Amino acid sequence: MSGQKGIEKKLDHIIEIIGGIMEDQTVMKNELAAMRKDQEAMRKDQEAMRKENETRHQEIMERFTSIEADQDHIWNKAAQNEREFAKFKTQHGF
Repeated sequence: MSGQKGIEKKLDHIIEIIGGIMEDQTVMKNELAAMRKDQEAMRKDQEAMRKENETRHQEIMERFTSIEADQDHIWNKAAQNEREFAKFKTQHGF
């Protein structure tokens, strides 16, 4: 009987170890699920940031285009004024 009790003790110990492993596995599965959820939230945040950055980029490019058009207009006006001033100087002997 002593041998059987020893085997039962060992078996109980093995069952206890397996129970602990199963609990650890359950905890790890829950932690993994939480990490996946966090990862998905980060992906969504990252996508939102990409969209916001693209929108801001478009706004900046539109402003640059507008500034460039204004600059071209100013240069054209300046050139026209220089031509008119040169004509004026020629006509009035300056």
